[in-house]
Amino acid sequence: MRGLTELSACGVRTAGVLAIAGLGVLCACSGGGAGNAGPLLPPNVIGASGSGSFAGFGGGLSPPFAGQGAGAGAGLAGAGGSLVPFAGNGATAGLTGSAGLGGPLAGSGGGLAGFTGTAGLGLAGNAGGTAGGVSMPPVCAGVYVEATHSPVDLYVMLDRSGSMDTAIGNESSTTKWEAVTAALRSFVSDPRSIGVGVGLQYFPHPDSGQRCEAASYASPAVPIGELPFNTNPLVVSLGSVNPSGSTPMGPALTGATQQVAHRLRLHPERTAVAVLVTDGEPTSCSPTELSGLQAIATQALQSIPSARTFVIGVYASDEVMAQADMRALAASGGGQALIAVVGQDLTAQFLQSLQAIRGAALQSCEFQIPPSNMPNRPLDYLKVNVVSTNSFGQQTMPYVANPLNCLGAPNGWYYDIDPMLGGIPARIIICDPGCAALRMNQGTASVSIQVGCATLGPQ
Repeated sequence: MRGLTELSACGVRTAGVLAIAGLGVLCACSGGGAGNAGPLLPPNVIGASGSGSFAGFGGGLSPPFAGQGAGAGAGLAGAGGSLVPFAGNGATAGLTGSAGLGGPLAGSGGGLAGFTGTAGLGLAGNAGGTAGGVSMPPVCAGVYVEATHSPVDLYVMLDRSGSMDTAIGNESSTTKWEAVTAALRSFVSDPRSIGVGVGLQYFPHPDSGQRCEAASYASPAVPIGELPFNTNPLVVSLGSVNPSGSTPMGPALTGATQQVAHRLRLHPERTAVAVLVTDGEPTSCSPTELSGLQAIATQALQSIPSARTFVIGVYASDEVMAQADMRALAASGGGQALIAVVGQDLTAQFLQSLQAIRGAALQSCEFQIPPSNMPNRPLDYLKVNVVSTNSFGQQTMPYVANPLNCLGAPNGWYYDIDPMLGGIPARIIICDPGCAALRMNQGTASVSIQVGCATLGPQ
């Protein structure tokens, strides 16, 4: 045999004997698969059939091209005396080989045992053949559970500065404070608020007035509790406080987001947000500039657990800059700003704003994690998938591990606490762009959670 050399390490699970006439290569490997190829033949002789245990697999008769040898179990077709590359090393049982005549690689299952391949595109490459009788691996079905929104908690940080004691209009003696507190009492008494958690604190602090320590505002005047059980404590507190003093918005906002983060650590299964209510801009305690307030809101949003900030601004229609500042602040905190315009029905506007925040939080893209699909076994967090369905079909949303990766996969999702870092998550959160798309199609879109199949990442 002219120019014969040995070619070893044919693969992990080899498939018979491979012979290539005219190429000077012999690879003898043992193991299950297609069986042995035909004998080594001189040039210009039609290759012999290989024998194997899988129907339709093996060499088969090769076309009578010059230099063509016998097909083999791994499906490598020789051509014209030049070595053609292996597909998946030509060694794994059930893989197809390369196309002949220097053609492209054949087979869609390169490297994965048991996958079916297709013949090459070269003129003499069809000896690779398809692995007949080798089935595809079963598709994981899993268990689908309708996604359930997390219950909502609101921590209201209420401005009680002296400016809140001014009348809402020239023809009304009702003050901003009276209008706002009336709306709050109505909200916490509303049957539609049942199940919502509400807590309350004021700034400046009601006990000692001017306080610049965030910890003073992180400690609530009325701790967060579910309605209607917390309705009476909230109503009593609102009736016991009067407006006076300056506007220490910086420490108040910091304390509010700290209380929300604390609440989320105690009750990770719930969604909690800070609601800043104000009629002005910061006048005391650092920071007093917008950029400093935005930094507080952004840091809270990016922390773990993530605390979002909503704002209800009580402003005259011509206080355009103040309104714009509050919108920018809320955007930095991942929430939104709602403006109640002084001079109109302030109580009704403020109540609508609270209802809108309640609705936005309830319709957020934060969902409870379903229980394990295996009795008496904990949930495998790496076998969870989020599936969105709309009029265009069904899509499995990719897992991105943390919100910073949403930029590369805007329709992705992540846990509130990364299980790969040793934590125990309680909520599934969809990236903001994907959430916005779901809201746009909320009439037809739905979200379900699949349990039991390996979690899919970005493609």
